[in-house]
Amino acid sequence: MAAKVVHDLSAVGYDRAARCLEDDLDRCLTFYQFPEAHWAHLRTTNVIESPFASVRLRTNAAKRFKKTKSGVYLMHEVMKRLEGRWRRLKSAHLCAKVPLPEKKAAKVA
Repeated sequence: MAAKVVHDLSAVGYDRAARCLEDDLDRCLTFYQFPEAHWAHLRTTNVIESPFASVRLRTNAAKRFKKTKSGVYLMHEVMKRLEGRWRRLKSAHLCAKVPLPEKKAAKVA
């Protein structure tokens, strides 16, 4: 079916979009490799960046810290507080069935 979409895009003159989809199709469909019970937890946004939005909000308000230790302490405390609101993963026992990405061979120069 994906091949048909790529072909249809090419047929109507969207060659660049068709090539882009064809090149990244495996990444676009990675979502479906995860167990269906986990789909509610998966996000299209950056999982690492989302929690740091709250940290950034507080550190931007403070502007500067006299000591690096003060900034690190604030970040740590904000993350600790946010951690209490994170949801538990449904069907955590299925994590073992999630396919891991293949390691790419190192390029020899």
